[in-house]
Amino acid sequence: EFGVKIMRGMAFKPRTSPYEFQGLGEAGLKIARQVANKYGMSITSEIMDMSQLAMMSDYVDIFWVGARNMQNSFLLKALGKVRQPVILKRGFGNNIKEWLNAAEYIISAGNPNVIFMERGIRTDGLMVEVHPNPPVAMSDAKQQLYFDQFRAVMRALQAMEMPQPFHATGD
Repeated sequence: EFGVKIMRGMAFKPRTSPYEFQGLGEAGLKIARQVANKYGMSITSEIMDMSQLAMMSDYVDIFWVGARNMQNSFLLKALGKVRQPVILKRGFGNNIKEWLNAAEYIISAGNPNVIFMERGIRTDGLMVEVHPNPPVAMSDAKQQLYFDQFRAVMRALQAMEMPQPFHATGD
């Protein structure tokens, strides 16, 4: 209804504590795929390990490499052999050169479809988490929006005059 094209289906959620919710795994991907198919959306989900590659390929349209795995060269090379695009999120302490080199692992292995995701407020896009009942969300409950809050945010964004993208002219 509001033009959202990609759903983030976090089947695997890395956590500092082994006691926190870490995702629903393949069952979560099955649910996400059903919802995405119903609403004509794409799915992105974080891949944590090369062993998940074959299973996840059946469900996701875009692989997500999180900040913790940005320098996992074995995983990046494996993602170079898939057809799906790869979102590559910049690691906490990584500079631009390290980020570009991480992308080169994917590209040099055969997949030119890398989407760079910057951390925090430096991004050009908006990523929000939405849940029908945030207080009971199994992951990141304190940062979830209710559906009506999400609608209000999207209406406010749609009402804004957005700047046009900059295109270099070569002059």
